[in-house]
Amino acid sequence: MSASAPGLDDAALAELVRNRRYRLSQVDGILAAAPAGTLTEADEPVTGARAVARALGRLLLEVVVLPFLRLNERLIRRQCDPRAIVARDEVPFLDELEAAWPAIREEIDAVFADDDAAAVPPTRTFVPDLAQAEDIIGGRGGSWHGFALIDPKGWWIDFNAERCPRTCEVLRRLPGLQTAMFSVFAPHTVLPPHQGPNKGQLTIHLGVIVPEPPGSCAIQVGEETARFEEGVAWAFDDTQTHTTWNEGEGPRVSLLVQVARPLPWPASWTNRVAQPLFKIYSYPRGGWGRLLRDAGAGSDAGA
Repeated sequence: MSASAPGLDDAALAELVRNRRYRLSQVDGILAAAPAGTLTEADEPVTGARAVARALGRLLLEVVVLPFLRLNERLIRRQCDPRAIVARDEVPFLDELEAAWPAIREEIDAVFADDDAAAVPPTRTFVPDLAQAEDIIGGRGGSWHGFALIDPKGWWIDFNAERCPRTCEVLRRLPGLQTAMFSVFAPHTVLPPHQGPNKGQLTIHLGVIVPEPPGSCAIQVGEETARFEEGVAWAFDDTQTHTTWNEGEGPRVSLLVQVARPLPWPASWTNRVAQPLFKIYSYPRGGWGRLLRDAGAGSDAGA
């Protein structure tokens, strides 16, 4: 025999449980992405063994990690097409994403229909380094929200993933998958120019919901511009300065996916080693930007 909470029928209780699970999944994502010690004891002085460990870690960073990342960056620049919008033949699985668009659209429509605005939190929830950019957007009357499936550390957000099973089935087949989210731009939102630090990663957008009029949603990467269109995917190098906007009358939703860049040898080998380093020095502390700024290979802005 089951009992409901006082004043709640079964449907209301189920909704309360579902929302609570979602909030917990948000916390899980943040905790998974946060380096040890950043959420507790952050202001305590570091002494003794911890101080030695920190000094050794810094030495390892300066002597091994940064030189290796510089090498990886040089190899990628030497072996890759320099264009900002990547040629389709470099990313052969774009066709698979496009073929799945009807199912992907159906799932995100169901998420929006089922939830209030809290279901799609501000993008800062899972990408804290972009909080400043999102604040700028908010100050201009727009907003950028995200429904995350994989956080910046590569952890699946299970509660969200369970609600988009066909989308996740396609994502799991993508080689080098790193992060994925539904990126939601409110009408009249402009994301200021910014750039990412990771040359060994490609960012992919699949247009899922694109408002009228045609051409009102686009991204400029370097000197190149790509329009968002429903069911159309493209990839770009986000280490090049880019800005994106929605001048339409409705929200623009894209499936934003980041993957390790397909590369020839030897860059394929160095990049396979380099990518986990970007997760160790991750978004919550601005680590990607600092790491690559120190290496002379990027900016301190998030992608």
